[in-house]
Amino acid sequence: MIAIQRSCLRNRRVPPQRLVHLQLNLFYDLVSGVDTIIVSDNELISIVLEEAPAYFYELKSAEDVAEIIANRVQILIKERAS
Repeated sequence: MIAIQRSCLRNRRVPPQRLVHLQLNLFYDLVSGVDTIIVSDNELISIVLEEAPAYFYELKSAEDVAEIIANRVQILIKERAS
């Protein structure tokens, strides 16, 4: 459906009302096809980037680093909730 609508827009002049309708259809088709949503949280990523090197440099175990990360994330969540 998207390819057909795009070719219609390229090959002839489309009245503005029809263009808006076609754009809405294209947008709806795009949104309907989404199956994954990615949310990036820079504060959370910063916590992981700060703590993970201790594991990779063999200064702490994976379990210790995971526990530290989990604790810091819990604090972050509590701060955001208040």
